[in-house]
Amino acid sequence: MGLGHHTAMRACWILLVMGLWVGAVQADDLRVATFNIRYDASGDRGERDWKARRDLVAETIGKMKPDVLGLQEAMDKQKAYLEKTLPIYGVVGVGRDDGKTRGEYSPIFYRKDRFEVDDKELGTFWLSDSPEEPGSMSWGNSIPRICTWVRLTGKVGGASFYVFNTHWDHQSQPSRERSAVLMAERIAGRKHGEEPVVVLGDFNATETNPAMVKLLTKQAVETNSLREAFLLLHADQENRRTGHGFGGGMTGKAMIDHVLITRSWSVREAWIEYHRRGTMWPSDHFPVAAVLSLEPPAGEK
Repeated sequence: MGLGHHTAMRACWILLVMGLWVGAVQADDLRVATFNIRYDASGDRGERDWKARRDLVAETIGKMKPDVLGLQEAMDKQKAYLEKTLPIYGVVGVGRDDGKTRGEYSPIFYRKDRFEVDDKELGTFWLSDSPEEPGSMSWGNSIPRICTWVRLTGKVGGASFYVFNTHWDHQSQPSRERSAVLMAERIAGRKHGEEPVVVLGDFNATETNPAMVKLLTKQAVETNSLREAFLLLHADQENRRTGHGFGGGMTGKAMIDHVLITRSWSVREAWIEYHRRGTMWPSDHFPVAAVLSLEPPAGEK
């Protein structure tokens, strides 16, 4: 049985699983996930090669069943493959090198059957002193870093919310801290400031990193203050590593992939997704997912 047949069979399974969840989630629940899928690197061989693991990436997304998904390190052809394989999603985002198709995206995938995009409230900004200039860099990072954002409105019920998706620098701490300040400003300055926000991303920083502390605590007003969704439910979980270098290591507190939420949301579930196929991992990061509800926790209404 050829590789093409296996790929087709897995694609059919993914679509079947996705079809089973359409309409199954409560109208007031929102399933979100963040997933660094590892860029299509020429040096990745065997099970790490994108062509070998791409259907496992799609399969992992199907297992999490997100309504909204933030990806990191997605090259144009990787984004295109997932758009084709998972056709219930629309996509917002551009390549970071030229603002079009070159370089990595931080795209936002959203369920087309559940949400409409506000065409006047979306875009990508560069984490630099020139945030509207494609490819710009300012703060010690050697590659461009971006944040993609969009306002979505539910087709049933009509509730609207914002999603921001980012990938912070892996080397420059000044870049991470300046990125936190810029993102906080953009979140606070959104047109519909009363509406809730979800922030997804690979931040290359744990919740105790000063950059994350800035983003989590330095918002302009209380309604913009962000919380880490996973830690709201699992603050005592010792092993929450998300970057594992294809080794599958799960021990330690090095959680650098986060789902952040404003106080309008409550968290019903949150987990790190460990889906794999034998010895093959879909990426060198574990994705993180959460089920949210627009009902603040008791005492916060």
